[in-house]
Amino acid sequence: MSPLPRAALAALLMWGCLCGPDGASNMTPESSVASAYLSGQPSALSSEDRLFLDAADGRLLEGVLRPAPEASDAAGIVALLLDGRPTGLQVQDARFVPWEPSKILAIDPEGRLVLRPLAPGGPEVVLSEGAQPGFDLSTACRCALFVRGEADQGALMRVDLDDRKVTTLAEDVSPVWLPALSPDGSSVAFVSGRDGEAALWRLRLSGGAPERWTAAGLPFPEGPDRILHTGGGLLFAQAGVVHHIDTAGRVTSRTGLAAPRWVSRPVTLSFGAGRPMGPAEAAAELTR
Repeated sequence: MSPLPRAALAALLMWGCLCGPDGASNMTPESSVASAYLSGQPSALSSEDRLFLDAADGRLLEGVLRPAPEASDAAGIVALLLDGRPTGLQVQDARFVPWEPSKILAIDPEGRLVLRPLAPGGPEVVLSEGAQPGFDLSTACRCALFVRGEADQGALMRVDLDDRKVTTLAEDVSPVWLPALSPDGSSVAFVSGRDGEAALWRLRLSGGAPERWTAAGLPFPEGPDRILHTGGGLLFAQAGVVHHIDTAGRVTSRTGLAAPRWVSRPVTLSFGAGRPMGPAEAAAELTR
């Protein structure tokens, strides 16, 4: 039996371990790759104080770590940079909206999930209250998945960004973290401790009950690095070990590999200094 790691829940609100008591960043370029989970991505730094958030169409979205305001419940925030230039925005989490290039989806310091332009002062649409940092977004379904509520009592939510409709996918899966949409937007993989032990689960967005993917005692992502879909299976890194989960829940693990890092979108990644490859190719390399 794998006990549910309470530290895994804290990792979703990881700012407390990224900033010292004076608010200064404690991150190094290597540790931040394994620690940063703002946008649901294994992250890379442009420098020691810049956190990679997203890249699309030649644009780069980064964040500079800042302590949270006293009035905010957030553990920490970032000041957004677009192509290295300050935007004047502060958020807990942000991603580009690929089909609306001038807009981002973000979680603001108050925990609201908002759709807004990158330009400060522009109109924003509040989609949900009480959103947790770390969400996934898909062009295929033009939707985003996120956790609403406290991490250990949260519900798995979906928001359709065209009509702004928010629906509950599952309420009986808490504690829940790391939602990861499949490439075709038809299903989501996530980690849940609903049975008293953490495991990987999956759920079709068209309906049905959550289905447990992995058995007790098998590796699972505690966070903060993102789960990657590989074309049927999953790929994730944890504590210096890279794991592949096949469709039947079998696990193949490899040590001695750096955490997979995003290079660009569509998704490519690399292990350490390796050449960029897609998740399916990375999984084949891992399991051969």
